[in-house]
Amino acid sequence: MTAEPLRGADYFQVKPGEWALPDVAVLANGTQLGGARARLYWLLRWTAERGATHAIGRHTGPVGWVPSHVCKEPWSGGGAGDRRLRDLRERGVRLESQVYIAPDGERTSTWLWRWAGDPPAGDSQRAPTASHARGAAHRGRLVFRTQRGCPVERDGWVKWEVSPGSGHVLAPPSSLQAALITGHLTHDQAVAQYLDMMRRRYVRGELDGVLATRQAVLWVRPEVAFDPLPTLTFILTQCGASEDLPEPSAHDTDAR
Repeated sequence: MTAEPLRGADYFQVKPGEWALPDVAVLANGTQLGGARARLYWLLRWTAERGATHAIGRHTGPVGWVPSHVCKEPWSGGGAGDRRLRDLRERGVRLESQVYIAPDGERTSTWLWRWAGDPPAGDSQRAPTASHARGAAHRGRLVFRTQRGCPVERDGWVKWEVSPGSGHVLAPPSSLQAALITGHLTHDQAVAQYLDMMRRRYVRGELDGVLATRQAVLWVRPEVAFDPLPTLTFILTQCGASEDLPEPSAHDTDAR
């Protein structure tokens, strides 16, 4: 919990200075959010997860809740903040709301919003239940291959592009690659952030649909600056999946 509410120069400039709200988000069911919609999503979620508070006039708002005026700031949802909240709900994001009651018991006109969870993970077409997907994931059914460049079609294999910003649940956000390119992050720092993000997704069950898939080719565009494939290989094998390595050629056998 933050000791003091997040404030700016005045009561309505309350951007949390240490938070760089990403311009992209991928929900557990694979839905991608962008722009103001994504920034508002991360504002709500991080406020809830980090136990942050926001200033409401001269008061400190309740822990984990975002006042409606903060949702309309240019750096979050913008002038269409109310519509962005509806957009998030329509996409399955669970949001709670309530009227702010001042410390003196006065009922105000300020509405509060709190992130309460993402839509359940799973195949976007078949939409299995989370419990079914998790049971399949624990059996470690996924066999995967990795490659740079788009693979050719193969019977029984699905293709997942995991380039930064592609929108797949396994892909790192484009903002992570941008921070690496601009020098704001080292490669090791980018890998550490990506690992942490994927661990949290696994704990929340967001990788269950992935791990329940039988065979998949994970591929990235050749020009990416941040290649997630080595890290993904480590993550997926730790989750019980297995990598389908190519058979050694005759030349390789002779060399040994």
